[in-house]
Amino acid sequence: SVSSSGLAAVVSMVASIPVAVLAVRSRSRLGGLAEKATYTGLALPGISIALALVFFAANYALPLYQTLILLVFAYVVRFLPQAVGASRSALLRVSRSTEEVGRSLGAGPLEVFRRITLPQIGPGVLAGGLLVWLTAMKELPATLLLSPIGYETLATRTWAASAEGFFARAAAPSLMLLAVSGVPLALLALRERAAAADLREATGS
Repeated sequence: SVSSSGLAAVVSMVASIPVAVLAVRSRSRLGGLAEKATYTGLALPGISIALALVFFAANYALPLYQTLILLVFAYVVRFLPQAVGASRSALLRVSRSTEEVGRSLGAGPLEVFRRITLPQIGPGVLAGGLLVWLTAMKELPATLLLSPIGYETLATRTWAASAEGFFARAAAPSLMLLAVSGVPLALLALRERAAAADLREATGS
């Protein structure tokens, strides 16, 4: 659960940054389309995405069928909007004037982004990754259809035990899933509390 969800979170964080930059900084039609396209995965049921990937892999990319790569890709398609939304919100809070100052001092666009923009949006990007990690860990349909043979997660083990009527056996993975899910929730709550405190300090209230 931790490995597959963690990989999906890392890939989603990396993929969300260029989409957020296109949507916020360029404000072009391409940026808007890229952002809207990511939300398609969240609008579709998980089982629909999983079945589509099963069909694609079984017919056109057989080596990827029932591999961790395909499972992580399904998680990213499904939950990328969460990372994009967090990255976009963080980028909207970055003043363009600070980036323009860096450019006026001779730094290129990539260096400005690396030294000025990325450190400021880092907490927001991380919050989006934590959301992806949390929701991917609980994803059941895509995990059942796309995971490698014998690859179990807390969600699939809980489902298997519950389906067979062994509710006591399902209790342990359920409790573990709740415990592991509590970590990103606690971090997000602390981040929101810190952001609220900074806002109150900035406004003097």
